[in-house]
Amino acid sequence: MILLDLLKYGKNAIEQAGCGNASFDSICLLENVTGFSRTQLFLYSGKELGAEKEHAYKMLVERRCNREPLQYIIGKWAFMGLEFHVGTGCLIPRCETEGLVETVIHHINDGRSTVVFDLCAGTGCVGISIANACPNAKVYLIEKYEESLFYLKRNIIEKGLLNTTAVQGDIFNGFLSFGLPKPDVIVSNPPYITTGEIETLQKEVLFEPVEALDGGPDGLCFYKTIANLWLPYLNNEGILAVECGDHQAAIVSNLFSKPFNEKYCLLDSNNTERIVVVKK
Repeated sequence: MILLDLLKYGKNAIEQAGCGNASFDSICLLENVTGFSRTQLFLYSGKELGAEKEHAYKMLVERRCNREPLQYIIGKWAFMGLEFHVGTGCLIPRCETEGLVETVIHHINDGRSTVVFDLCAGTGCVGISIANACPNAKVYLIEKYEESLFYLKRNIIEKGLLNTTAVQGDIFNGFLSFGLPKPDVIVSNPPYITTGEIETLQKEVLFEPVEALDGGPDGLCFYKTIANLWLPYLNNEGILAVECGDHQAAIVSNLFSKPFNEKYCLLDSNNTERIVVVKK
């Protein structure tokens, strides 16, 4: 089949499987198989693809039709202008989380030496993006699970950033168990979906590890731990910035009590309060 016909085949199959953005997905999958850019796919749309690559493409389309996330299938995803390896066992980077990173960068990008903790780091997209934008920051990326830690370390190595350190550990053990310097910034995109909501999520999300989604019965388990076992050790004039779920911002903000002289919530692109920031 020629490239144009393969694109049509992929789009139709993915669309019939009930997936959104079928045209986009079809293009991304064919880019992955051929190594062509989007522009090249259209320039060479009449080019025949060999039988082996055609089969490989159709296998990827089948995986997408089974509702496996596109990001897992192609093995990487863009975030804050960088490319991150991603796969089964770790949370997929999402564009709404870029607001969390931008908030932190705005606070620390003034040439000062700053210690940053990225709690529940996952792929490292948050902490690595901060380290990339703020070379004077020292970023510790703390992650519990081996599957996520694999991608976290791979992404750190590939970016070649010397101001990042991957730390394996459970944030429920608290700051004092890690032997790290006191932070100037704590940032986190923790699990915040309530346990009861997990089974109602769309099929793609259910491919992601439940431990990266489940925030406990009220969705607040991780925020309470951060408030009790991490926030007291934040340096003066430091900030905490966390992402939270729909309708959680006010509750999360109230968990972070004094001694903070400033506290506010930021909206995402859907005008939902998504980021809670407190300043000490």
